[in-house]
Amino acid sequence: MLNLDQQPKEKYIPRRKLYEAGEPFGDSATKKEPGGKRIYGAGVGVGVGTGTCFTDKSMVTMSDSSFKRICDVQVGDYVFNHNKTSINRVKLVEKVQDTYWGELYTPTDKYAPFATTNHPLYINGVLSAVNPDECFKMYPWLGKTAKLEPTQVIETTGAYVYNLWLDGDGTYIINGYGTTSIFGDGGLFRQLVDQELLSAEEAITMLHGFASNMDSHITPSLMYGGRIVIGLIEKLNSRTVYQFILKRRISKGKPRLPVILLIKLIGSIAIMFDKIKRK
Repeated sequence: MLNLDQQPKEKYIPRRKLYEAGEPFGDSATKKEPGGKRIYGAGVGVGVGTGTCFTDKSMVTMSDSSFKRICDVQVGDYVFNHNKTSINRVKLVEKVQDTYWGELYTPTDKYAPFATTNHPLYINGVLSAVNPDECFKMYPWLGKTAKLEPTQVIETTGAYVYNLWLDGDGTYIINGYGTTSIFGDGGLFRQLVDQELLSAEEAITMLHGFASNMDSHITPSLMYGGRIVIGLIEKLNSRTVYQFILKRRISKGKPRLPVILLIKLIGSIAIMFDKIKRK
């Protein structure tokens, strides 16, 4: 059996070994199905990213209409989408500190503030954000959101907050409100974890590192273009390509200006097509 105490602190231990050792991360990263089959999903990623998430006791509506605290949701669980018209499967549970955005909000007096101010919710069937302009700047693929007027806003404290990466339409219900995972099922970043090239923590940090590295250049076109480029790389589904990307350490290096301009061009075209489709 794996002795975790004897492992170098900086070494990434594959989820299968963690599971065999009974490590909590291993339990969260796997799901045992009838017949003994195990699903090795991305697990719980503890990162230092943008904290676009919900407080630990926020309740997720599961596919059987039961409720589970978001911090207890596991890879392989099934949840209702935002309007209960379909069921989505959890691919990764994101766990980060709440400090990036600095504030939590609630849209109702029924609950204490439970969502980071950048994370949109469906209000009366319409995706709505506290700051629609900032939401579009960061997540243009979500489209324009309506204005959400919170009933209470408080400062964050550095506590952990959670988000679900899902297949299907990438939405779920939290405290009775529909919401979006924002990043869908995690795409390329989740694949890097599934192929054990990164830990879930590293993948989440890498994902949010793109935005941090290009902070001075951030525009809707850049964010949308980046999402498209990452999606194209994901479709290659090539371990060799993934290893090359990691070797170049793109999560830490700042892209050159020509690359940024190309990504912006791709994003601008995508935004234009989105506008045409929504007319």
